[in-house]
Amino acid sequence: PEQTKKHIRSLCRQYVAQVPRGEKNSLIFFFKGPSGTGKTMTAKAIAKELKKSVLRVTPNDLSHSVLPLMMTYFSEQAKTHNQVLLFDECEAILWSNPFTGKSDGWAKILFEKFQGIAIFTTNYSEPYGFERRMDYVVEFKAPNAKVRERILQQELSALREKKIVSGIPSLNEVSKLATKYPIPGGYYRGALKLAAANSLKDGKTLPELSVPAIEEAFDHASKGFEHGRDEVHEPRLQLNEIALEPETQHSVSLFIHYAKEQLNTKNHSLLLPQGATALFLGPPGTGKTITAEAIAHELQMPFRRVSPSTFMTMWFGETERKIKQVFKEAQSERYVLFIDEAEGLFADRQGDISNTRTTIVNELLQQVESFKGVLIIATNFTQMMDSAFARRFVFHVKFS
Repeated sequence: PEQTKKHIRSLCRQYVAQVPRGEKNSLIFFFKGPSGTGKTMTAKAIAKELKKSVLRVTPNDLSHSVLPLMMTYFSEQAKTHNQVLLFDECEAILWSNPFTGKSDGWAKILFEKFQGIAIFTTNYSEPYGFERRMDYVVEFKAPNAKVRERILQQELSALREKKIVSGIPSLNEVSKLATKYPIPGGYYRGALKLAAANSLKDGKTLPELSVPAIEEAFDHASKGFEHGRDEVHEPRLQLNEIALEPETQHSVSLFIHYAKEQLNTKNHSLLLPQGATALFLGPPGTGKTITAEAIAHELQMPFRRVSPSTFMTMWFGETERKIKQVFKEAQSERYVLFIDEAEGLFADRQGDISNTRTTIVNELLQQVESFKGVLIIATNFTQMMDSAFARRFVFHVKFS
């Protein structure tokens, strides 16, 4: 929105005006919203307007034990080289209990000692109280049909100008495509690249980019986008389509057999949970999410993927209510409930945490214990998992 642009420009002008005075000067933005809605692009645009380069950091690749040290290093590098410090997809540090009260906590280093411009981006909601540490928060939303039409037309025109394609659909056809496919504009470039590649005939003549070719590519892009959304859907992936390590494959097969037994028996063991529960452990990109969906396919059940942002709110008592609601719906509607990147919810309780977080943790414990459906929890950071939660799961499946 134009008003948001105006606010960002005003804050940047104020920051630039204060620099020559030698005062401690920092400006910290927080961009949140679904993937592909322009968060990273906006961060780069801010850097360009300020004639700075971008130092992009992906916190998911960093160990939590070195975060304070690396935060100091990145801050110094950004200041020395006149860079905007971009923490892209910063979920890992958002949910790492940053405000420990210790002088070496990464949040204290950034918010109390940092001099420069820093931008956080995330696809999920932030922990309670995090926004007040930021100078300006922007929530990015999926664009409406008119905005998608404009973005799509720009991307198509760029393909033609770069002589990647010889022709593009008409304005009327572009409008229909934008209306039919409600995917964020950030997905367009990759999808159109696929459409152009599929349109090549002899490898020499520039292809004419047709509507059917674009629709095929957008159908493919839509699957990836839809799977990331908090919606119940029929699973599209099958287990035989996924390559897993033999040990992981064996554990998954045992879990499927156990889940079928639990779903079909009325005489449950008093020593075991009434539902089928599994804990998926392993770094990002090892197949936890797609395996969970494939399990739902094997069980012939719908699938729902949720993340911490589904539950966490700033309102007192609302988070616990949402937790109850999600578990109740999964049990009554009989779909596989998959909680992804759950370290933010199931983090180790040994650190300094608020009474609010303790209440949330206890609510989750109760729901997991009493759940009578199929529940799969995934975490990228095993070391952050509360041991009390780990004991609640019958199956522990390791991914590598």
